[in-house]
Amino acid sequence: MPILICKRVTYFSHGDEKAFFDWLNGIKAVRKWHGAGDSLFLNVSRQVSAIGYRELDAFFRRYKIDRKQLGQLSSKAVSRGAVA
Repeated sequence: MPILICKRVTYFSHGDEKAFFDWLNGIKAVRKWHGAGDSLFLNVSRQVSAIGYRELDAFFRRYKIDRKQLGQLSSKAVSRGAVA
């Protein structure tokens, strides 16, 4: 199971932090997560749906998390080049 790392995420308000975790908890590809120090570790499915991949990609873009990590996931969206 791949682990994606969210390092030093910046929240601009309490509501932004709540939105982050609400969104994270709503992404079906994320099986579980835990924090340590300034990082959050996401255990995700190796095979994700195109929708799941787009959600992770949007989440990573919004919170400026390194998107290169998403390359370790298998998805029809990735193999077809549907998601940039």
